[in-house]
Amino acid sequence: MCAASQTKGNGTRLPEPPDFPVTWADDEEPTRLWSWDDFHAPLPSSTMSTSMGKVTHAGMSRASKETGTYSPGGVRKIVNGYPYGASTGSEPTDEEKAEREQLLDAALNTALDRWNNEWRPGLERDLAQMKAVDLGSLSDAELWEALQEFLRLNSHHWYLHHLLVMPANTAADRLKKIYIEIMGPEAEDSAHMLLRSDNSKTVQAIEALDDLAVRAQASDRIATAIRENRDAQVIMGALREHEDGAEWLVRFDEYIYEFGYRPGGFDMVFPTWKENPAASFDLIRSRLLTPETTGNKEAELRSIKSDLIKDVREKVAADAELLERFEAALSLAEDLWPLKEDHSYYIDQSSASLVRIALAEVGRRLVANGSIEQADDVWFIDRDEAELGINGNAPENLQSLANERRSQRETNSRLTPPKYLGTAPPDHEALKILPASGDQAKDGITALRGTAASRGEATGIARVILSPDDFGKLNNGDILICRSTAPMWTPLFRVAAALVSEAGGVLSHPAVVAREVGLPAVVGVSRATTIIKDGQTVTVSGTDGLVHIVE
Repeated sequence: MCAASQTKGNGTRLPEPPDFPVTWADDEEPTRLWSWDDFHAPLPSSTMSTSMGKVTHAGMSRASKETGTYSPGGVRKIVNGYPYGASTGSEPTDEEKAEREQLLDAALNTALDRWNNEWRPGLERDLAQMKAVDLGSLSDAELWEALQEFLRLNSHHWYLHHLLVMPANTAADRLKKIYIEIMGPEAEDSAHMLLRSDNSKTVQAIEALDDLAVRAQASDRIATAIRENRDAQVIMGALREHEDGAEWLVRFDEYIYEFGYRPGGFDMVFPTWKENPAASFDLIRSRLLTPETTGNKEAELRSIKSDLIKDVREKVAADAELLERFEAALSLAEDLWPLKEDHSYYIDQSSASLVRIALAEVGRRLVANGSIEQADDVWFIDRDEAELGINGNAPENLQSLANERRSQRETNSRLTPPKYLGTAPPDHEALKILPASGDQAKDGITALRGTAASRGEATGIARVILSPDDFGKLNNGDILICRSTAPMWTPLFRVAAALVSEAGGVLSHPAVVAREVGLPAVVGVSRATTIIKDGQTVTVSGTDGLVHIVE
């Protein structure tokens, strides 16, 4: 990699890795600072996922304007399949800032009531309606019409997503600020222990899978069928042969209906748990092979939170005004923070999964009419091409396009994108030497630094997991090393001894769920999945934000 170079004005041109070629559309593009959205897109996007992203973006943009969190002038660029964003807008005026603050305050004051009485009931109705559609029984024209309705609902759901997430994040930020104001800057890490919900949908999903594993462990025939087979259909066939297995499968089906509508990963190419229960069986198998899981630390975590709140109240007992501000911030965060995870169950998971399932049926129809060769090729065509295909008017080169795009995505998936491209302003973090690059110590230990996300320390064998295809290799006590996590990854958190994520901050999904279940975690560890190798022994301190690799 070449060295960074000083450019005209106040910026410094960043080096471009030789193995990550960048094509700029014009001379203006490289003068901006481009940031890779590694949290939401740690893997390169498929063609269909990129096409469907327009539905998501439309709903969220509308909501951001209503909550006062809209930033005009943002631009996006896909580089080797990875999304980068840059800001081209100017700083808002004082008048614009005041108007945005009023909009955000209004959103904060109404979010919980609207969630309980309007948004959640509406989501439940929509999802029940979508689940009830028998896609396989529809004609091609009816199927395409059903997909359009799914997309219309999905766009509305992503509109609700932003109406919920921004107030929840703002409430958390306000609580953090007043906590640090009272307890001092050294207490910053503790502030996030105040942000816990005792019974989120995420925790419920983990506990439901734990219960299935416990029930399987109680029967030698069930446990043996799951431990000794990797094919989900073979497992289910074996279980149907005896009464206790059939009864267990009834509970499994109930679990899948409730929690199986989860995207398989960070892209539509991965099937949902509803479509492919193998991922569920992989996680149950991990629990059976090493049943002494990390366990439920709910009582311990609740006690830590209670003690932190008690310390604040004692410290400001004589300052009624400050105490009142803290209590108000705490109450608001306790009301809104649980929505951060719970909304994801309905929108990021269920709604997105149902769209994926409908598109998978479109793929099967396109194979039937000769538009493409295999159903999975649908992920490598776009929405317009799929519509032409379902109407019998597919372009003659559609299959070759799909093949080319699939091959290109496979190539891109082996790349390591830089966090930043373009030109960085003075003192920006892009110009700093990344501490996560590691310095080899004399004793043979490499230290990587990230953000302390969830307290605790653990030592174990590193397992680098980039997609659901790798879930089966994680065993109890291993250290989960990943680029980021999606909601369907959370059952791994009961098996792993600690988590290291390249992406995310203290309010990101991996950090939030790690604190929910008491898993030591460090996030924002640049290049962790390339520096740390499978099988290495690592020590993770979620208290200090450090990861040590023991050679």
